[in-house]
Order: sequence, then structure tokens, then C-alpha cells
Amino acid sequence: GSIRLPGGTFSLSAQGATTIKAGAIIDVSGLWTNHLTSSLSTPIAVNGGKIELGGALNFETGSVLDVSAGAWLSSTRKLKLGSAGSIVITSRNIGLDLSRVALRGYGVATGSEAVISAGGTLTLNLASIAIAPSGSATGTATRLDPSFFSEGGFSSYALIADQVAFADGMTLAPTPQTLVADSSLYTHPSAAGLAQVASLRTFAAEPRPGTALTFKAAGDIVLPAGTILAPGIGGRVSLTGD
Repeated sequence: GSIRLPGGTFSLSAQGATTIKAGAIIDVSGLWTNHLTSSLSTPIAVNGGKIELGGALNFETGSVLDVSAGAWLSSTRKLKLGSAGSIVITSRNIGLDLSRVALRGYGVATGSEAVISAGGTLTLNLASIAIAPSGSATGTATRLDPSFFSEGGFSSYALIADQVAFADGMTLAPTPQTLVADSSLYTHPSAAGLAQVASLRTFAAEPRPGTALTFKAAGDIVLPAGTILAPGIGGRVSLTGD
């Protein structure tokens, strides 16, 4: 099944186990509204909303959470680009597998514009997190490959856990994608989302906003000598251990 709440908020927290089934879509992304080609009563939702999931979670392969941005073209040809929303996942499941779910928080731009709307914010509050390449021994921690931080379009990540570990010798350098619409956007009729009228692109480092990376652990955080965190121009890194 699917839930569609343009720019809205979806919250789920259960005492028992919750499974997001294969093919299930929770979509609070913004709309593409074109008031040049559609009725002025066509709804507007330029910003993505918020998804909050908590409890004993399990994701099946093919499930989707989407908080991507939307956009609006007014009847006077003024284009407004929205910002993506936020996803918060709180679960103490041992070894929660996030590789099975598509997490989407794409910002939006038009053509080669230097101004790119913000991607979304992804917050993970888990039992244990290991940022490590495929094949690394990470025990029962939720493993996040460095490429995870270039998927989904997010501009900000907050990772909170009892333990946060980094593999030695890796480089974490997010290169998020953005939904980009070309000049034909003005002729596209209104749609349920920008993904229907735009394509994904990775911009060069200069126009692309840097990524905010926040890591917080109940214990120590150890950044190995051979590990590099490179969030991009204007990016931010915060490491907090109690």
C-alpha cells in the first residue's frame, strides 16, 4: 500500500514489531504545480514534509520513504522551488538493515543554476552504527556504506547511537543528487511530484551545498587515522561522545 501526504507529516510508533512491506510507499514529498497549464485551484505544496518512524522496525526490499522537494510555477510565470523535508528513524533493533529501503530527500534546481534548494535531513537513532564499506566486519551494528551518504539527496545527516564506529582507511565524501528540471518544465502540466518532470543530477562541488554530518554516541567516538570525512564546500562535521 501507499500513503500520500504532500508536504504533510506521517508519524508511526508502535510497541510491537512494525514491518514496512515490499512496495510500500510513504510519500510526503512536495507537488509540481503549474498554474500556467492547470486550474488555479490546483493545490500547491512546494516543501517536503516529515516522516517519523519509531519502534521495532523492519524494512522489506522495495519499500520507500520520500520527503523530496516540490515546486510551483505561478500564473505570472514566477517559479518557486521548495526544500526537502525530514526523515527520523528511531529503533533499537539490533542490526537494522537500511539497505532494503529507499530513503529520498531530494532538493531541486533548474538547469545549471548555481542556486540549489536544500536536500532533506535524515536522522537515525539506532542501537549501534558502523560506517564501513561492504565486506567489513561490523558485528551486529547497522552498517552504512560511505555511498549511503550520496544516495537519496539529503543535505544533512544526524546519526545517534550507543556506539558509532568508522572503518579505517575509508573516505566519506557525500555527493548528493538533486532533482533538475530543464527549460521544458514550464510546459509540463501539474503532477504528483517533481520526479515525474525532472531528472537526477550530481552537481559539481562549487554550486552544490556542502553536507552537514553529525555523529553522536553514548560512549567514545574514534575516528581512525586513515579515515577522511570530506562533507564538501561549506559542509559541517560534528562528533560528540559522552
